Amino acid sequence: MPTLAHKIRLNPTPEQVTYFKQACGTGRFVWNWALAEWNRQWQPGAHPNAGALKNSLMRSNTPQHSHG
Repeated sequence: MPTLAHKIRLNPTPEQVTYFKQACGTGRFVWNWALAEWNRQWQPGAHPNAGALKNSLMRSNTPQHSHG
């Protein structure tokens, strides 16, 4: 049977843990925003696409996450 996955253990520093949590939070925020926007656009009969969502996110007044 072929190997389907690999487990890799990370031992991050406290600074890396902070960064990983921030990166995951940012990803979750963007996913939730995009899903809500997709659903908002879809209901009136429009057909949203990934490019339009990206442009809309860049123009929106969403909070900016710093990397510091």
